[in-house]
Amino acid sequence: MGQFNKDNRQQGNKLEDGLFLVVGGQMTKIDPPQSGFGECKIIYQAGEILDVTKSERVRVKKNQAN
Repeated sequence: MGQFNKDNRQQGNKLEDGLFLVVGGQMTKIDPPQSGFGECKIIYQAGEILDVTKSERVRVKKNQAN
């Protein structure tokens, strides 16, 4: 996907907005929840990234009385 310099700016191709993890020199994009609402949590074990959990929110709109 490209290399990062010490200022954390990518050289070469520009990236889209998103969450990117770099583990062992490999960059992985974490896709957002399909609904567009939610959160991602990074799970560490012994100081290293082990997993990413994603949860999704569903917004319930109330009916408006006329």
